[in-house]
Amino acid sequence: MALIHTDPKYWGEDANEFKPLRFSNGVSQASSHPNAMIPFSTGPRTSVGRNFALMEAKMVLAMILQRYVFEEVPE
Repeated sequence: MALIHTDPKYWGEDANEFKPLRFSNGVSQASSHPNAMIPFSTGPRTSVGRNFALMEAKMVLAMILQRYVFEEVPE
């Protein structure tokens, strides 16, 4: 799985670099293949922790949004 997520064939020569902006148009648009990002696998052997991980991510995001006030900073 890790090999697919860092394969230059799908992600470009900078596949091993941290570039969060590559996902700015969505995960399916980030690589040359729409299914190159499969963090939980798929099909009958999908990760048993998938639903838990997604719920946990939503909870963390909700907690962050509740605790902080975000303001746009003029440039």
